[in-house]
Amino acid sequence: MKGLISLLAFLTVLMSFVACTADYDSFGTSGYKTLNELTFEGQDGSVSVYADEHKIKVKLVAPEEGESWDSVAVDVLDISSMATLHLVNSKFKEFPSDSAGLDSLAHEVSYSSERLRSGDKIRIPSSLAVYVAVVAENGDASIWQISFTIPGVEAVADDKGKSSSSSAKSSSSAKSDDKSDDKQDEVKSSSSKAQDSGENLGSAEEFPESKPDAPRILSMKIGGNEAIIDSSVSDGKVSFRIHYDDLDYASGLSSVKISDITLSEGAEISGVENDGEYNLAQGVIATVSNGKTEQEYRIVAGYQFPNSSFDSWNKYVASDWSNGNTSGFNMTSPLVVAGGKAAKMESMDAKILGIGQFASGNIFTGYFNPKGVGATSMLSKYPDGNELIDFGRPFEGRPQYVEVDFTYEGKGDSCDIYFFLENRTATANEGKNQYRTSSDVNTLVASAWYRSASDDNSGRPNPDVVSIVEKENGFKTLRLKFKYGEPYEDSPIHNSNTFKDDLENSSGIDNHLNGYDGDMAVTHLRAVMASSANGNYYKGKVGATLVVDEIRFYYY
Repeated sequence: MKGLISLLAFLTVLMSFVACTADYDSFGTSGYKTLNELTFEGQDGSVSVYADEHKIKVKLVAPEEGESWDSVAVDVLDISSMATLHLVNSKFKEFPSDSAGLDSLAHEVSYSSERLRSGDKIRIPSSLAVYVAVVAENGDASIWQISFTIPGVEAVADDKGKSSSSSAKSSSSAKSDDKSDDKQDEVKSSSSKAQDSGENLGSAEEFPESKPDAPRILSMKIGGNEAIIDSSVSDGKVSFRIHYDDLDYASGLSSVKISDITLSEGAEISGVENDGEYNLAQGVIATVSNGKTEQEYRIVAGYQFPNSSFDSWNKYVASDWSNGNTSGFNMTSPLVVAGGKAAKMESMDAKILGIGQFASGNIFTGYFNPKGVGATSMLSKYPDGNELIDFGRPFEGRPQYVEVDFTYEGKGDSCDIYFFLENRTATANEGKNQYRTSSDVNTLVASAWYRSASDDNSGRPNPDVVSIVEKENGFKTLRLKFKYGEPYEDSPIHNSNTFKDDLENSSGIDNHLNGYDGDMAVTHLRAVMASSANGNYYKGKVGATLVVDEIRFYYY
């Protein structure tokens, strides 16, 4: 709160520096301490992040015979610019769940003076719980609990209080033996967090390119809209970016105007100029310098797919989307939720519907049954239901992440939520696959796929999943990272017909992709959600129910 008051006072005096100093207090130091992503080598599935409670749950793979998980290596670390991550060393009785308690504890504990970086290994105590602090440049901290689950290992309660003192950084193997001789880091008292000149907790000196007096872009407009300027730290490197994610759909990203550029005093810019037009789907690099230092900014833009909140419906079809509802039976329908509507998909016994044995609920970008195949012919003549669908809609964006709010009751089934960014050579008829010829080539540019296995995302590889976060309204927020180019080896895409180039029915619609190339321009988006992952083969569990809401693309 004190940092916020100082910030507001500073902005009142120096309004001309609003865009540059939004993350700095009156002393020119950053107060941001957000933990964006934290993963570990050897984890089984994705981590579960409970942001409101500052808790992260990590399941590790079963260790090989004769080995144990004595320590674990940090894989991906993404926190606020200028912030650093440290192990908590002081003991405390309970880890609070409310924000006030978390803030209070963060000010009371002490933490190691040595920062954690990607590749560092930390000890796992017998309690299987590690506590870390994200420390802002101005010394403010937030505390997080990391709980590990190891097959065959039970957590041992620590009656003497909780800490991470037994989890000191280690240079030994993550799966270690008793010969490891790790030196515990120096403990730093809370009163000395911001005062000990001998220790530098993520200050600008560690990141020369990020000094408060470095040349900066203070503000910019993209397509006439005020752009967002932010940064992140990954692997000890600060990256700056400028983006706008909400241009009008299909407005054209290959020639977007950049205007109203404001720079810090004495700075000059190269790479872009005022009122210039640039391909912001691919992105451009702008460099600002003041004769002493320089800083690069990556500038990108994108848009959202229409009606991604699913609030607008034409009876049983969400506007701008399609589904497999046919002949009056509705596996997909609107569901009223707080703040609007969501899309509810339920797998049904199709015998009573007259089309066979099973029908999955689904929703997707594209067109269902544009060739008008009769309901009774679907199962007998189309063993792969995907050949009844023309997947994809025009789309030029190159997002880095996508988030989906969802709930799923599988009843032993698995759901699919996936997104393809495609390049199609066909330009006539909006590149629709129902008109595809033998010379038309469709290429996968990027993919992001989630196939459920369990509530905590364990038990099935989902390499595109960044996190699954519980929300207060009962939904979970799924965050996927797009993999440009070749999909990961463990991606569910390899257990699909995505690259299959022969049709089950010669009259079916050819949606197959001809390989992958992450450098190609994006022309189409294929987004698919289904209550049964094998629903296109009329297989699944009756009653499996998937509800999705609020799909959003992030371009940074």
